[in-house]
Amino acid sequence: RKLVDPPALEKTEITGGKKILTFDGGGAGLKIKDGDKLDEFAIAGADKKWIWAEAKIVGKNKVEVWSPKIADPKAVRYAFNSNPKHPNLVSSAGLPPTPSAKLQTRCATGVCSVPVSGRSQRDRTSSIQAPPRLAVRDGWSR
Repeated sequence: RKLVDPPALEKTEITGGKKILTFDGGGAGLKIKDGDKLDEFAIAGADKKWIWAEAKIVGKNKVEVWSPKIADPKAVRYAFNSNPKHPNLVSSAGLPPTPSAKLQTRCATGVCSVPVSGRSQRDRTSSIQAPPRLAVRDGWSR
């Protein structure tokens, strides 16, 4: 049996008013676990106000996230609440995305912070205990 790493965020970029998330790992690529569209993505501009966003998988390992209400996105969240209703982004092996140095993660057991722009780390191991809720941020905190 071959072990597969879950998808981990490799980089983010902004192109044409969309935040592009590039993932590394994840086997044969990203997919939607059930349904026909990605759910649980939110996006914010410079005003730091979060709204629900559209998202789609592009190619093997990228996700585009956007909202027509935000022309210049600054941050993206995925399943970032106490009880997400339908987080459905997974790898080809069915694994949800995991934290990386560009993410802040909340876990069911509490807040597990991963460094953003060189900030210190708290309790990274607890992120393994539950599927992560991810927030991609460009240098600012909640």
